[in-house]
Amino acid sequence: MKTLLLAAVTVLTAAAQIPPPILRIVRNPVFNNDHPYARASAAIEVLGIRGVTGTGETWLIEQHPTFVSIEELDKAMGKDGDPSNWLDPHAAALADEVLGPGRVFIAYYREGWGYHAEDAIRMLPRARFFNVTVYRMRPDSDNDMDSLMRARHQRLDSMNMNQPDLVYHVISGGSSGLYLVLAPLVSLRTMDERVSRAALEVESKQPAVSEFGREALMFRIEPALSYVSDDFAATDKGFWRGQ
Repeated sequence: MKTLLLAAVTVLTAAAQIPPPILRIVRNPVFNNDHPYARASAAIEVLGIRGVTGTGETWLIEQHPTFVSIEELDKAMGKDGDPSNWLDPHAAALADEVLGPGRVFIAYYREGWGYHAEDAIRMLPRARFFNVTVYRMRPDSDNDMDSLMRARHQRLDSMNMNQPDLVYHVISGGSSGLYLVLAPLVSLRTMDERVSRAALEVESKQPAVSEFGREALMFRIEPALSYVSDDFAATDKGFWRGQ
């Protein structure tokens, strides 16, 4: 039952290529090779990523179709369903001014804010890095964030950049004005291309009135930390299932 109730997630990501409506993000987990999702035979995709910039955090990104699937996952995982049982107690000092002290986030997908989101979903099985931009806005700043994302789309179009991404709004575990832009990268060559075209980018010199802060983080995708289905891994079994 625990796998049947959660099986729709694989369809969302690997087959239908629809952005998962809900993410649960666990920051700085600690566990051995006995993966907690494997012990529960969880039927979700979980991407494990490790920071190569910033404080070098580790994130687990669970992909969920509904809030009920989070509940069912927690039931299936039993005591492992409480992330506090496998958080690094020494990582609290890594909290920063933009992300804040939250250790477990639930974020909701904002349709239309991402850049070619359908391409971003298709890229996930082939991605090796994540470029994550964190925006911290004043509460109730959706209109300002919408304007920022529209302006950002125009800048990327002007640069002719092939850098699709997904935008999520943190609705639990962080400030009400916390947004995450997740850009999967097949190779860091994308960053080289962006730097070479930087002269074409026209960035507003003034942040939005409601913007508190913004930071960019780069993460490496770690297969050993991830928990993905065979369908997801089929694109590159050597990477996802290799030693």
